[in-house]
Amino acid sequence: MNKLLYLTRHGETQWNTVRRMQGQKNSPLTDLGLRQARWLAESLKGTRIDVIYSSPLGRAHDTAKLISQSLGAPVITRDELKELYFGSWEGQLKEDLETKYRETDYHFWNEPEKYVPTDGESLEELMTRSRFFYDEVLLKSPYENILVVAHAIVLKSFLAYTQNKEIKDFWTGPNLKPTSLTKARLTDGQLIYEFIGDTSHYEEESNFNGWFK
Repeated sequence: MNKLLYLTRHGETQWNTVRRMQGQKNSPLTDLGLRQARWLAESLKGTRIDVIYSSPLGRAHDTAKLISQSLGAPVITRDELKELYFGSWEGQLKEDLETKYRETDYHFWNEPEKYVPTDGESLEELMTRSRFFYDEVLLKSPYENILVVAHAIVLKSFLAYTQNKEIKDFWTGPNLKPTSLTKARLTDGQLIYEFIGDTSHYEEESNFNGWFK
């Protein structure tokens, strides 16, 4: 079965604006984050979406629900789409992590092949989740036109797996800003990306303060 796959990140959150690590903790969408979700929903009108697979974490699920209300597609939550679990890092400010865990923080963002989590989930464990979601959920899904609403790092993991990247190349490719859109076509078992991280649906310039590459 041929499929069209769309991937997006949740809208901007309150913790994004102060560079506080979220992971599997949550913070609400900002007013801008809500608008970003609506901009994306508006841009997708006229596009056939059969189902929305969403992370169950609030910021992603709220984004998915706003899009669902506009497009009429059902939302199905999948635990595989949760953000990377950072353990005790969650809820801490980025600048504090840079001080308290200088080497580990540097490895995570700059040399991911050397990253060993303090007490959270490894990138290899996250890649296993992405592999399961792609192989066991997307490929076997009865739906042909699919939107995935998730998080920056898990989406980077999905891209890395489907593009056969090594962990050292985890962060390569475009930045995935809030509600940026990625489109891929699955034909005869081959996934081809048409574009990654598009924000042409933004109706105003975003001074996004996140740090994800």
